[in-house]
Amino acid sequence: MKNLFLLLIMLLPPSGLYSQNVESEVFETITLSAGYNKNISMGELNKYWNADKGASLKIESPFYAGLLGVGVDGQLFTSNSLLQPDYKSFFIYMYWQYQLKLLFNTSLRAGVKFGSYVMIFNDVTLSEFESNESELGIGASFQYDIPVSKIFTFYVQSDFVTVFTMKRIKLFNAGAGVSYNFTSPEWIKDILN
Repeated sequence: MKNLFLLLIMLLPPSGLYSQNVESEVFETITLSAGYNKNISMGELNKYWNADKGASLKIESPFYAGLLGVGVDGQLFTSNSLLQPDYKSFFIYMYWQYQLKLLFNTSLRAGVKFGSYVMIFNDVTLSEFESNESELGIGASFQYDIPVSKIFTFYVQSDFVTVFTMKRIKLFNAGAGVSYNFTSPEWIKDILN
C-alpha cells in the first residue's frame, strides 16, 4: 500500500504546471467515446441474473471546473431460472467529472452521474407497460485516460450506481474503450455558450 501511495504522488505534476484559463475552454472541444461495459455486481440480484455483453457511448466537453457529458450504457442480463425473464438495461445519463492531470499526459477522473435506468424484460406474457420499467439511477464514476495520439485516448472506467426501485439495485460496472477528441465547430460553441 505504501508503494502504491508513493507511485501516485510521483505521478502528480507540480500544481502550477497545468494552470489554465478554465473559462476559455468551456465547450472548446468535444469528445466522443465508445467502449465495452460489464456489470461486475448487482448485489442481491446476482442470484437471479447474470450480466452478459454491454456497451457504452458518451459525448462530453470541458465545462468550467470539469467535464460535462451525456451517455448511455447498455447491458444484457440472462436469467438464472425460468421463473424470471432475461432483460436488457439502458442507463441514459448526464455526468460531471473532475479531471486530475497526471504525468505522461494521463489523467484520472472522478465524478457523479444521474439518469434513467430502463429495463426491458423479454417476456411475451407481459403487456408493453409491464415489460418496460424506468427508474432513477444515481452514482459515482471513475476513469483513467491514456492518450495514444493527439485525437485518440484509451480509457478504463468504473462506476457505482444505485437504482431507486422498491428494493434498491446497487450496480458496480467496469469497462474500457476509445475516445475521439476534436475541436468544437464554431456553430456548436455559439449554441452552447
